Amino acid sequence: PVLVGRDDELERFEVLLESGSVEGLSAALDLWRGSDAYSDFRYDDFALAEAARLEELRLLAHERLFQARIDSGDADRVVSDVEVLIKEHPLRERLYALLMLALYAAGRQADALRAFRAAQHRLAEDLGVDPSHDLVELEERILLQDPALRGSGPGALPNNLPSRFSSL
Repeated sequence: PVLVGRDDELERFEVLLESGSVEGLSAALDLWRGSDAYSDFRYDDFALAEAARLEELRLLAHERLFQARIDSGDADRVVSDVEVLIKEHPLRERLYALLMLALYAAGRQADALRAFRAAQHRLAEDLGVDPSHDLVELEERILLQDPALRGSGPGALPNNLPSRFSSL
């Protein structure tokens, strides 16, 4: 995806990205249009690094938005959005962690554990690696029904991602 317009919109996007609020992050993502950044130049070296950087920023905005929505008690509606991005980025562990948290916060413990198994299988099949320690730890906390994962408000869930996932 590409940002519409000029450099000032990229600056606005980055400010909104840092807001951390559902509204700010949603507004940041509303600035994106189209398909891949620099798609007309996808085979030209000059555009590769910037296109990758912009795509990473877009994914980061989505991840922060998902976390903010989970934190605000909107876990049920986050699930399908995370699943869409997992299909596009099947090796991104943070997305699986967010899916697991959303499912667990929505009262779907079995589905959260199934999401972990899907991540484990994908990583093993595609890369020959095991999930990170942080993802395994999240699975264990779900198995133990860690009350901290549910948060203090009805349906609310604090940012309980292990540090590796919460500080991207």
